[in-house]
Amino acid sequence: MALTLIETSGAADANTYISAADADTYFESRVGGLSWDDIDSEEREKALVHATRVLDYSYDWSGYKTDDEQALDWPRESVWDKNELLLDEDTIPTKVEEATCELAYFLTTEDRFEEPDSRGIREMKAGTLNIVFDKKDPKEVIPANVIDMLWDLGELVSSANSGVKTVYRS
Repeated sequence: MALTLIETSGAADANTYISAADADTYFESRVGGLSWDDIDSEEREKALVHATRVLDYSYDWSGYKTDDEQALDWPRESVWDKNELLLDEDTIPTKVEEATCELAYFLTTEDRFEEPDSRGIREMKAGTLNIVFDKKDPKEVIPANVIDMLWDLGELVSSANSGVKTVYRS
């Protein structure tokens, strides 16, 4: 059975935050060498659904679901953006749609959930180069640009994204 995208805001059977056509439009205006058109349309649709799921599993969104019957976490009520403007409780914010597109593309570049042979680097020495990999450091699931897009709409809570690190300089 073929996948059917359902992007109706607040629907009980919705499975994506953005339609395939709107995602195509988003990528037409995006710079940076992304080749969304090179991905099979069926794979693009699966990526949009998967990206939506990953965002909902990974974020503790601000506010509350508009309707208890809606399948997805958006739309929401009582959510203010970075400009302290109350978001429309009947629509999905543009930045959530765009973040879904970015994450969908990112997820198509490789299997982000596959266990890697070697994860993050735990130790590196300069004299007679010695690199030790940290087996407890999983692949990044949500890229930094998506996290940056959504910082004011909720908190990233998923441990699956431990690849995002805060760097402190002394």
